[in-house]
Parts: sequence; C-alpha cells; structure tokens
Amino acid sequence: MAVPRRVFMRQMRFRGLLCILIPMAEQTENQSNHGAQVDMRLPKSERLRHRAAVLRLFDKGRSEYAYPLRMIALAMPRSEAAGMFKGELPSGFARRQMMVTVPKKKFRHAVDRVWLRRRVREAYRLHRRDITDEALSAAPDDTVLMLAFIYVGAEKAPFATIEKKMVRLLGKAAAMLAPSVPGPEKKDEVTT
Repeated sequence: MAVPRRVFMRQMRFRGLLCILIPMAEQTENQSNHGAQVDMRLPKSERLRHRAAVLRLFDKGRSEYAYPLRMIALAMPRSEAAGMFKGELPSGFARRQMMVTVPKKKFRHAVDRVWLRRRVREAYRLHRRDITDEALSAAPDDTVLMLAFIYVGAEKAPFATIEKKMVRLLGKAAAMLAPSVPGPEKKDEVTT
C-alpha cells in the first residue's frame, strides 16, 4: 500500500509580491504516454537560409497568392538541390524548408515586421504537417520542397486571417507536389 506523498507549500517574496510555490504532482504510469506526442517545433533545418537555395527559389519557383500572403514554391530532386552546393547537400538539409519575408517598404518599423513574421511562421508551424506530409510522402523520396512566404498586405492582418490563407497556400503547395493524375477526358459538346 502506497503512502500518499505530502505536498509542501513554500512562500517566497519576488519583487514585493508574495508567491506560493506548489510542486507539480508526479505522473503515474497510467497518465504518461497516453498518446504519442507530435513534435510541433520548427527546427533550424527546416528554415531556408542558404543563399544559393534562396536565389534558385526566387529564380525558378512558382508563385501563388492568397492575400495578404504570397507563396513562392519550388520542388526539386535532391540531386538537383545538391548541385547548388558543389555536389553535396549541407548537413541537416531537410526535405521541406521555408522562409518568411516582410517588406520594409510597407512596414517601416522593425517591431511590425517581426510581429507579422512571427504570425506567419506560427501559422506555418501549426499547419505544415497536416498538408505537406501527405504530399511529401506521395512524392518521390528524394524530393526537396522550398517555400518562401512574403507578406504583401499593406496593414497588419489578424492571426485568424493569416492562418486561413496559410492553409490555402499550403494546399496549393501540396497540389504542386502531388503526382499528376490524368483526369477524365472532356468531350466536345455540340450545341444545336
């Protein structure tokens, strides 16, 4: 029979405020590992930061709009991506990479640019796995997807708007990655 653990409260003063510290309860075996946690972080390996890759993306990428965002996407085989780096990809080069840009011409204050960049990155972080994982798994194993998101709006949009447009743009990126499936043949209609 397990003896219940006593919880001790401790008082502490922090900058003139009285704080009460209560230790967190330990997890039992039943509480831990209920469901597999999905890693939602955006690691550095998924950030597009190599000059050669950025130049290739803006040179040959396909542009899509969902106001206030513009997405430039480029999917290429890993061997072609390695050609940008003298034959070998840098270590930690992920299959999916992204970057966010907010123009200084429209948002003169750095605070506003950082605010928007964080919102766009957060919307991407939350929805990137929902849409592009399926498309990347359907694409050949050596496909690399590079994305650039440019905030083209003139005013700061709320997060809900940015998130909705991000989902739409990621859907377009997934459609670009999907193998082309021939559709039904259209018959010529004769009007009488």
